[in-house]
Amino acid sequence: MAEPPVADLPLANTHVARPLAPAAGASLQPQGPGVWLLAGAWHLQGIGRLARQLPPAPPSTGPLLLDGSGLSAFDSTGAWLLRQWLGARAGQAAQTDWRGWAPARQALMQLALAADVAGAAAAPAPGPVHRLGAATLRAGQQAQALLAFVGETALAAAGVLAHPRRLRWRSVLHHVQIGGFDALLIVGLMSFLLGVVVAYQGADQLRNYGANIFVVELVGYAMLREFAPLMTAIVIAGRSG
Repeated sequence: MAEPPVADLPLANTHVARPLAPAAGASLQPQGPGVWLLAGAWHLQGIGRLARQLPPAPPSTGPLLLDGSGLSAFDSTGAWLLRQWLGARAGQAAQTDWRGWAPARQALMQLALAADVAGAAAAPAPGPVHRLGAATLRAGQQAQALLAFVGETALAAAGVLAHPRRLRWRSVLHHVQIGGFDALLIVGLMSFLLGVVVAYQGADQLRNYGANIFVVELVGYAMLREFAPLMTAIVIAGRSG
């Protein structure tokens, strides 16, 4: 059975949407003495190249004409860039001829020119009383932290003494073995090498004064009183993390 013919219907919305061409980038070209032409899109997407290659600023004196007839877009980003380019002329808006500017764009530019963008005043240097107070406050905070640590340690020790069963002896002995007995080799080796260095350097210097006989005392006092506890503490701290 033949199908009935389909009536020809007018096609609606048959055009294919084409992507919009990107707006031309912002440009600022001199047209003569004191005459500048602004063209293109002066917005965030259009001023990138111009912001990196701004022409020299106009002189601070003399007539200035800014022709905005070639602007395709203008927003606050472009206004701030133009204000930056004007430099010292930014405060002389009354002496600038704004030719070809739309009222809305000119009003936006006037707002940018009238904005107070002066840098914040540098904070004055603190006086001796302020520095003394700050140092005292830091010392007090450190003392408070130390007292808190000592207090927490004392409370923990008191709790262990009151309830000895809470102390995990296996864990304590394990850490004593790792940080104490197992560290004897490295601590002894470092102390021996450090003593050799002290003895060699001390003998070389004491020879100039005829005091070589004091090298033994130098090594003994230096190692037993100074270097040995220090090196032991450093090694233990490194092994315990």
